[in-house]
Amino acid sequence: MKIHLGLMTGLAVILTAAGCFMGSKPSTSQLVMLEAELDAAITTVDMNEKSYAIYEHLDHQVVTIEGRIRNDLDPQSLALFGKASALWREYMNAEADLAYEEYKQGTIRTLMHNGVLIRLSK
Repeated sequence: MKIHLGLMTGLAVILTAAGCFMGSKPSTSQLVMLEAELDAAITTVDMNEKSYAIYEHLDHQVVTIEGRIRNDLDPQSLALFGKASALWREYMNAEADLAYEEYKQGTIRTLMHNGVLIRLSK
């Protein structure tokens, strides 16, 4: 498990650095707009849809940065990066599923699931 955590930590550091140094700043205006839509949502269904839209926006940014990083890696590093990326996504989804399960009796379970995806994607 130490290797897995090291790979995931390394991936987070690489993605953060890549976002800062590769001109791939988050689209803050679009993110702000999506967050405002979530704040204005009244129904649970609207909140679920808006929160998932925020996650999709952030995930698209992560995938874009990952693609740029992959283009600059040698084959061995690319294999390790791919493994780290897959493990990170596995962890992220497991933590989101745990939040969903913790709220299984409530109507906010999907919102809590999406909130974990958003937090970890940021």
